[in-house]
Amino acid sequence: MSHASFRPERLHRRGFLRALLVTALVPRSVGAQEAEVVPLELQTQLLQKVVRYDQNFPRRAAGRVRTLILTDPERPDSVRAGQTARSLLGELAEIGGLSHEEHVVAYSDAPSVRRAVDSGRATIVYVMRGLGKRVRDIALALNGADVLSVAAVPTHVPEGIVLGFDLVSSQAKLLLNLTSAQRQKIAFQAQALKLMKVYR
Repeated sequence: MSHASFRPERLHRRGFLRALLVTALVPRSVGAQEAEVVPLELQTQLLQKVVRYDQNFPRRAAGRVRTLILTDPERPDSVRAGQTARSLLGELAEIGGLSHEEHVVAYSDAPSVRRAVDSGRATIVYVMRGLGKRVRDIALALNGADVLSVAAVPTHVPEGIVLGFDLVSSQAKLLLNLTSAQRQKIAFQAQALKLMKVYR
C-alpha cells in the first residue's frame, strides 16, 4: 500500500495499523526498565503511521512536522539513542503524510523543554532513555502545550508521556496516557484507541 493511497478513515476497514502491530514481532529486551523494549527502528515506523489518527495532528503540524528528540547529555546511551532516532526519522519520506525535520535537544530542566516546544513550534517531543527521573517534571511542564509527547521507554507513559510502545506476547503494542493526551490537545480516533493500552 502506498502512502498516497492510505487514508485514516480506512483504518477500520483495512486494519492497516492493526496489521502493522500484529506483524511486528520482536524479542523482549533484558533490563528494559530504562531502555527501549521495542527497537527504535520499529518505534519510528509506528510513530510515522499512528500520528495520522490524531485528529489535531494536521493543524498542529501546519504543513511540517517538527520533532524535538530529548536526551540526557550526561548519559552516553541516551545521546546515542537520540542520534539513532534522529537518523531513523530522517530517513522517512514523510511523517503523517507531511515533510519533517528533527532536532536533538539536551535536557537541562523541564521549563526549558516547554520553552523549546513553544519557540520551535514543535509537533512531537520524543523522550529518550535516561530521563526516567525527570519524566514527571517534563509531563507537568507540557500541560497545556499543543504537542505530542512520545516515550522511547514504555514505563514513561504511565508517568505522564502521552504515547509509547511496549511488547505484549512478543507483539508491539501502543500505549496511551489519556489524561496527558487531553492536557496536550491530542485526540486519537476511537478506532485507534481500541488498539492501545490506555492509562488514565
